Amino acid sequence: MNDRLKSTISCSLLLARKYIIILLAVELLTAAALYISRDSFDFAVGTDMLPLLLTMLSGMSFFERHNAFCTANAVSRRNRVISAGVTSAVICLIVAVGNGIAWGISTDIWISFAEIIRTVAHMRMMSGGNIPIDIIELFFFAEALFFLGYFLGGLRYTIGNTLTMIILAVLAAVMTGSIFLEETMNFTPAMAVLYIPSLMQRSIFTAILLSIIFAAAFFLLSIKLSEVTVEKRRGG
Repeated sequence: MNDRLKSTISCSLLLARKYIIILLAVELLTAAALYISRDSFDFAVGTDMLPLLLTMLSGMSFFERHNAFCTANAVSRRNRVISAGVTSAVICLIVAVGNGIAWGISTDIWISFAEIIRTVAHMRMMSGGNIPIDIIELFFFAEALFFLGYFLGGLRYTIGNTLTMIILAVLAAVMTGSIFLEETMNFTPAMAVLYIPSLMQRSIFTAILLSIIFAAAFFLLSIKLSEVTVEKRRGG
C-alpha cells in the first residue's frame, strides 16, 4: 500500500468520522441499556434498526464529501474505490460487532432485522440468533445499505434532490400499491421485482449472497456516478 493510498484512506475515514462517532455512541448506549434491563425481557429485537438507518444515511452523506475530496486532490479512480470500500467496512463492522456485543451481554435470544426480513419473506420460526453468523449477516446487510445510501447520494447530486425524491416516491407507490393489488391479482409489480430476492431469503447463506450482490451493484453504480460528478466538478 503506497503512501498516497494510505493518506486517501485516512482522509476518507476522517470525512466519515461524524457518523463513526455517532454509531459508536449509539452502540454503546444500546449495549448499556440492554445490559441494565436484561432481567426485564426474554429476548431482544429491533436493536439494530437505528444503526442500520444511520449506516444508510452515512453513505448518502459520504458520497458528496468523498467525491469533493477526491476531485480537489486528483485522487485516482482506484484509490477512490478502495478508500470508499475501507470506510464502509469500518462503519459496517461497528454496526455488526456492536450489535453482536449488545446481544451477547443482554439475552440468550435476539432477533436481527435481517432475520425479520427472512422470516417475513418465508414464514418460519425465528431461530433466536447465532452471534457469529448474525454478525456476518448483519455486516453484509449493512454494506448493502451503506452503498444504497452512497448511490442515492450520487443520484441526488447528479439529478437533484427533487427528481431523486420523485423517483423514490414512485417506487414506494408501486410497492405500496402492489400490496393492495394482491387481493385482486395473483402477480403484482412488486412480486415481479422481489421474486428472486425473496427466494434468496430462504437461508442465511443465500441472504448474505444477496446482500453482497446488492452492495456490489450499488457500489458499481456509485462509481459510475462518481466519475460523472468528478468530471462535473472539474468542468465547473
